[in-house]
Amino acid sequence: VVDIYDNPQHPYSLHLQRAFPDLGDLDKKLKTIDGSPPQPTGTVNECLFADRCPLVGERCRESDPSLQEVQETTQRSHKVACFHSDKINELDGKKGG
Repeated sequence: VVDIYDNPQHPYSLHLQRAFPDLGDLDKKLKTIDGSPPQPTGTVNECLFADRCPLVGERCRESDPSLQEVQETTQRSHKVACFHSDKINELDGKKGG
């Protein structure tokens, strides 16, 4: 949980974080996430978050990304299912990077 909050590696995790109020800045406008939540039924043949992701690309529409390790600390590993986790720092205002 700490890794996901302090160092999100999936664009959807980052945007979910931005959708919550900041108790230290009550005037800060909340971000919204475009699109609809994924439906947990049927066959998956694309990234479940493709409709809601600012980094979506052709590959995201063609197959479902597998879980990959993106970061390892001495105590735990951080895994993400995203073809573009290496571009997370490109998103505007990302914390810690």
